Amino acid sequence: MKTLSELDWNFDNVPKNELIACCFWEYARESVFIRDVRQRCLIEQKADGKRDMQLHADLQKLQSSGHPVEVFMRGFFRESGVVYQSMSERLPNWRHPEAPPITGNFPQAWQMLSGAERTYRACISSARAVIPLVPFERGERHDARDIAQWADSRWHDIHAAYEEVRRKYPETSEVELVRSGKLAPFDGIQPSLFYESGREMTVIAIDWSAFTNDEITNYFRKWVKANRPPDIRAPNKQGIKHISDRVKLERLGIMRLLHHCTVAELRTFCADAWKRYDTPNRRWRKDVGKAHAHFRELFPFLRKNESPRSWPPKDWPEPVK
Repeated sequence: MKTLSELDWNFDNVPKNELIACCFWEYARESVFIRDVRQRCLIEQKADGKRDMQLHADLQKLQSSGHPVEVFMRGFFRESGVVYQSMSERLPNWRHPEAPPITGNFPQAWQMLSGAERTYRACISSARAVIPLVPFERGERHDARDIAQWADSRWHDIHAAYEEVRRKYPETSEVELVRSGKLAPFDGIQPSLFYESGREMTVIAIDWSAFTNDEITNYFRKWVKANRPPDIRAPNKQGIKHISDRVKLERLGIMRLLHHCTVAELRTFCADAWKRYDTPNRRWRKDVGKAHAHFRELFPFLRKNESPRSWPPKDWPEPVK
């Protein structure tokens, strides 16, 4: 318990406007993979321009989850404690007045960051209540390039599979090969890229000259209903419930505590934590299991066998589901 600070399990002083960012930051501290990427960023920063291609692939994996990962990724290439845009050896703590208050202090506790840095990082979120996201906009040049590369690669794979089947069954017609299941029917290549964050980049065609704005809008509404990916749920119309993020942090705190001691030992080893969390309806096992589930939900890009660093709970004979 001596290695566990109160800032690791008590989040009562985190303001409401920082809850989302704090949640991503603190759960990211539990990831061995994310911590490893951070350390490799520091190594590459000192590598005299040599690029670690695996590192950049892993960085793209992190970024595939969208804006929220920027909460902790900003400053990944900076040493701990180094001030952003510190250009002077004579004044190592000098910072340009307009530079963002970003440091390389991950994976320190969120509450150890300066107030200015927490405020800045809290604005880097996909939450619609925090930054003005829009549901629909034009893509950029690099999006078109990525879509074209993916479509070309997909066409190459389909054509190679087709040629292999035709060489194996040269006397059989395509119709029969498709009917027998030996050849997959060609349904075209959808020019779209889907990201784990729930964002889709695609190619569309709009006939501005033949339809009015209302006609285009009404048709787009039908298209959205028909094409929304079934595995991506629409957000709750009631908006963000900040209590859910605070509950996630409480569960994380409980998981960290019970990784170091049992529920029975908590009363003696950390009386303050016991007073904070020992409520009549407290279900310790459920809270720890939920924290593990939140960890997996927040970072879907992690390997399936990666668990939080504060896992498993101490002296629990069977795994928590």
